[in-house]
Amino acid sequence: MKKAVRVVLATLIFIATSIPAIALAVSSSGDQLVALGMPPALARYIEKSLVLVNSTGNLVLPVATSKKLSVTVNGTEKASVSSTGVVTGAAGLVATAGGVTATAGDITATAGDVVLSASGKTVSLQEATAGDKCMGTLTCNGSSDVVTSTTCATTGSRIFLTRTSLDADTTGDYYVKSISTGVSFTVACETSDTATLNWIIFHEAP
Repeated sequence: MKKAVRVVLATLIFIATSIPAIALAVSSSGDQLVALGMPPALARYIEKSLVLVNSTGNLVLPVATSKKLSVTVNGTEKASVSSTGVVTGAAGLVATAGGVTATAGDITATAGDVVLSASGKTVSLQEATAGDKCMGTLTCNGSSDVVTSTTCATTGSRIFLTRTSLDADTTGDYYVKSISTGVSFTVACETSDTATLNWIIFHEAP
């Protein structure tokens, strides 16, 4: 017990007389703090428990598994980052410049809508990769069904068709005849119809 008290007192005395060293704690390693005269036990605690600046200049806050970095205001958590990298904002997340990007996985609104509040903005889909694009064009050939290959087409997909050109048969009908999940969809056009159609695929949320 006496030994523990002496350690605590020694630590307090060190802190009181070494404020400059403590100020360096947010940008120093444990070895550097020991070199400044800090007791090794205290240096290890600071190195493992406080924000550090690593060799590449990034701020680092070690977080144990199942723990999180929490930002609180007047005792109320406003935002957090979990040990697995999940970012949570109590009042939402706002990007004042740039955008929000998911390089993998989905961006999901579990209890709200996706709202585009600025005029002139829309939803953009890529169609550069033919094998898995979710929108594109097709042309009726006037004699047989048209098959469009894309892994985006699945059972239950909503596939919308819009005519972009006319031919002699201005009353030609067309419809999605079938879908082969993960392979293609088939459009049936009227005989002699050679119109060009735009198409886009939507999926129902799980």
